[in-house]
Amino acid sequence: MTPCLNPECQYPNNLETDLHCQKCGSKLLLKDRYRPIKLLGSGGFGKTFLGVDEDKPAKPFCAIKQFSFSSDNPQALQKATELFKREAVRLESLGNHPQIPDLLAFSQQDGQLYLVQEFIEGGTLEQELQELGVYDEGKIWSLLLDLLPVLEFVHQHQVIHRDIKPENIIRAKKDDKPVLIDFGVAKLNTETALMQPLTNLGTMGYAADEQMRGNQVFPASDLFSLGATCIRLMTGKFPSEMFDAYNGVWLWRDFLPEETVVSENLGKVLDKLIRPHCNQRYQSAREVLQAIESLKVPDTEIGTTSGGTTTSNDDTILGIDPEVPSFTTVNPESNPKPDKKVSKATQATYWLMGEKAGRVTVTAWKWLWGMPKE
Repeated sequence: MTPCLNPECQYPNNLETDLHCQKCGSKLLLKDRYRPIKLLGSGGFGKTFLGVDEDKPAKPFCAIKQFSFSSDNPQALQKATELFKREAVRLESLGNHPQIPDLLAFSQQDGQLYLVQEFIEGGTLEQELQELGVYDEGKIWSLLLDLLPVLEFVHQHQVIHRDIKPENIIRAKKDDKPVLIDFGVAKLNTETALMQPLTNLGTMGYAADEQMRGNQVFPASDLFSLGATCIRLMTGKFPSEMFDAYNGVWLWRDFLPEETVVSENLGKVLDKLIRPHCNQRYQSAREVLQAIESLKVPDTEIGTTSGGTTTSNDDTILGIDPEVPSFTTVNPESNPKPDKKVSKATQATYWLMGEKAGRVTVTAWKWLWGMPKE
């Protein structure tokens, strides 16, 4: 069947051979070539349809994205169209990367704006999380090493994604590689924010603070979203559930499954990706890749369950300024679980005072009495 593209109609039962909607008379084919066959999803920016390219003998699948602009102001619509066309040119420049869908067409029809893109067969990482469970450390390393080069390519073309999250990353069935989808959507709507005051600037929890405030965004804003995506996949919790807004700290480690082991190296990389302040994060995808390369992560840890915790105190290797306070420091009042390697007396001190204050107290006490360290 062929669903009608007219937002006021949406009659779903047109025949596969119909050229016009049986109910409202609107054209069913976009550019007399792309036929929608199924609604895939809808949201604040519009609708996405699965379509076919009837101009090719094999009639390959495609994704038809219809964007909605709520303003009735003709000047606003004209401005939005200009911005849309400008963004389409940028998206076209990204079509030469195997992990970004090709842009097939841009069109304006019956007052609606459309993008037609390559259809990527596969499931999203959010679907993968629901079906297979949380990621282990090896899968997170693999995801970072797969996506960071893509972001480097994107940012070199002066494009900021603005909506990286598990729902916008598809695991391609053909090669098992993650593919970024929905490029440019948030940027387009952000630039027309004055015409649409209620425009969504990103997804809560995945979008960086500077993005949610409607200010400028940077490559580091996308890197924040990538980090938030990683902790979502490792914990199964939404990022907003793991941030202590009162103290301004992330508590994502507290939500890890008991069997999950996170090395100090990965922890520091993720911590820096999701720091609240933009200038304290990695500033480019290349910087993150260089930090990871410096860590010399064994191949056995990539794509497999981590066998244990590695230790490294070299913040310089990770690109972390040791004088900048970490925003993932556990709040002493949260009374984290004590280290199992210490004595029961020490564990009780940690529990009563909090781990940070407890360690200082125990160390001073042992030094005073000449006792050996645990």
